[in-house]
Amino acid sequence: MFHVVLDAYAFVGSNMFVTSPTTKRAAERSVIDDIGNPVIVLDTTDRVVSINTAAADAFELDPDSGLWVPLADLFEDDIDTDADRQHVTVTVDGRDREFVVVVSALTDPADVTVGRTLVFNDVTREREREQRLDVLNRVIRHNLRNEMTVIQGHAEVIADRSDDEQITSSAASVLDSGDRLLATGEKAREFERLREREVRVDRVDITRLLTRLVEDFEVEHPDATIDLDVPTDPVTVETDDRILSLVVSGLLENALVHADPEPHVRVSLSAVTDGSATGEIRIRDDGPGISASELQPILNGRETALEHGTGIGLWIVSWGLSILGGDIELTSDDEGTEARVRL
Repeated sequence: MFHVVLDAYAFVGSNMFVTSPTTKRAAERSVIDDIGNPVIVLDTTDRVVSINTAAADAFELDPDSGLWVPLADLFEDDIDTDADRQHVTVTVDGRDREFVVVVSALTDPADVTVGRTLVFNDVTREREREQRLDVLNRVIRHNLRNEMTVIQGHAEVIADRSDDEQITSSAASVLDSGDRLLATGEKAREFERLREREVRVDRVDITRLLTRLVEDFEVEHPDATIDLDVPTDPVTVETDDRILSLVVSGLLENALVHADPEPHVRVSLSAVTDGSATGEIRIRDDGPGISASELQPILNGRETALEHGTGIGLWIVSWGLSILGGDIELTSDDEGTEARVRL
């Protein structure tokens, strides 16, 4: 609807608005002034023919004197009006603000291009928040790894030099907790590496991927039983092999670690023909089930102060599938937990 209205605006603007100020003002109010984002309208030579109130406020422009000047005169950074979408930095009051600019062509009823619209979306706060989180993430991971290495080293010395059973048991508990924390940090680091790289979509044989991962986990967990049920014919999808491996590994580890001392996990794969999905992976364990406080934040997609999970594993699974465009359904009861992943 927005595009249609702007098309009409462009058509009228190229004919009537120059000679009919009243019509021009009314059209601007009804078309672009009601839009919360800054909007700049250009003619075919990239001259500014109209700006809305949000653009005037955001960029400190005069709606009257800023008209009929080249777009390049308004901003220090060049804006490529041939690009559909781009990031630009605009300095306002000495402070840099970042915008995602979406460029759309305006056409008249004969489908002739008569100009362009630039819609600005301010992403400054999101970028600043992302930068703070990146720094915090790196600092926590670095300190966690270094400090836990020191703690584990001292715990090993205590365990080796003490004959007191209670002291050696406590030292063993410290070592186990340290291993879990280091594993959590390593998971976060691996996911961060994957998130920062471009998604690499290839034709992936899920049958082969599951077989390889199950074999690896059988070596790491010799007391576990992992049943694998895959079709005779390969099931393939267009996806990122490394991110999918991280997702499946997270689900397998969750199933094995939280189950009984001798866990039994069933992994199955089936081809899917409905909708856009082409493959479905199911992982079922015989553990005590996932508590509501652990499961609900994942299902809701957010954590709160009163409702939060105890680990990062399932979050990495959820984030990874979000990148891949897949989805997950988790069901849990006293007899175990089943994760159903669709790709």
